[in-house]
Amino acid sequence: MSKQLLLCVLPLLALVLHLSNMAAAQDSQLLAVQTTDGIALLDTSNNLEIRSLPNSYPTGYMAWSENGRYLSYYGSFLNEETGLQVFDMLTEDITMLDASPPGALPGTLNGLWFRDEILYYATLDFDNGALFRTRVPDAAPEVLLEGFVILGQPNGNYVTISQGHDWYLLALPTGELTPLRQGIEQGSPTWRDDSHLFYAVNDAAGVTVYLYDISTNTDTQLFNVNNSEINTLTWDNGMLGFFLVQDGGFQYTMWDGEMLTPQDEPSIYSPDDAYALRHLPGEGSRYSQLALWTRESNTWQTLTERSLGYTWSPASDHVAYTTRESIHIYSVVDGLTQTYTPCITDSCGLDIDYYSCGDWSPNGRWLICHANGYRDDYRYTYLLDMENETTLLLPDAIGNYRTSSVAWQPNGS
Repeated sequence: MSKQLLLCVLPLLALVLHLSNMAAAQDSQLLAVQTTDGIALLDTSNNLEIRSLPNSYPTGYMAWSENGRYLSYYGSFLNEETGLQVFDMLTEDITMLDASPPGALPGTLNGLWFRDEILYYATLDFDNGALFRTRVPDAAPEVLLEGFVILGQPNGNYVTISQGHDWYLLALPTGELTPLRQGIEQGSPTWRDDSHLFYAVNDAAGVTVYLYDISTNTDTQLFNVNNSEINTLTWDNGMLGFFLVQDGGFQYTMWDGEMLTPQDEPSIYSPDDAYALRHLPGEGSRYSQLALWTRESNTWQTLTERSLGYTWSPASDHVAYTTRESIHIYSVVDGLTQTYTPCITDSCGLDIDYYSCGDWSPNGRWLICHANGYRDDYRYTYLLDMENETTLLLPDAIGNYRTSSVAWQPNGS
């Protein structure tokens, strides 16, 4: 084999081997952990740090591309510039996409990947902000909209974005912007399906709710409520749910297409839509009752009277919920509950105020959880291993260590 041919084949062989290893590592998950010292990439199969990325300005924003090759994050570059960066898992190159001007406000929702290599991001700066689109790693960023732009809810090929009181629909494959009705309330747009969007418009007389049709670029008025406001919309089991603000108070309300009916808080459905969870008034002022609904039997059951928060597993077979004292994993398959108390005073060196849960790994084996101290600067981050029923403290998570963000690499890679 000639030297020239060998030089061409070796990089291709390395790429094939890397992708093969990623595809074979279904029992492992790669976790990016953003701390005050930088970003650590951890292999959960052996809890080894395989890479450390410099970052002296952690903000909580990190996002993987869909194929798991790129990690975008906001931080400082090697030359001390601060801005949005992209790390390439294959080449290990770090690219600075946007160096923020002095005083710029980094945001926690300022980046959105579409498919594998297209990245949308907004620099959240009132004076110099803009919405950009770039094809990683080589294309120069393209400015789509200038100003302070906030990315909203993505849904398939679209995402809603706001610029003050002006709203747009962004087509992710092309970057095309379509203006929506002015005066839409921040946080209200919610998707009914891939081609229809609900949103609420508040004015001096009250609130009006519309349904927007992407295919025709038209909206239809559904209903209005005088002397009221709506600040959140949800699509709840085939009905529209929202918090109605009226006479100084608020009430979760559902609209079935004809009537408005007061309800408890909105339901959170399992990924397969077979179950739902809902908080009801519980024990004391701090806790809530956690109720589980099963679609097949159309019945509710109480899981606990002392829930602080909950999250569904990717396979819809487990619910993680927390109390001040512990973390509980409930199986909807057999009705059994596993209880974990990963951090106590003797092992952590501090008193724990409460526990909270973060994201499950895409394969459902690991769960991020936090032990939160009474002081704001104490927070320990753990991995719960569902397969071995063990807990694992993330490396160096001791003392005043704070994890500002964690992000699982997608697709089990």
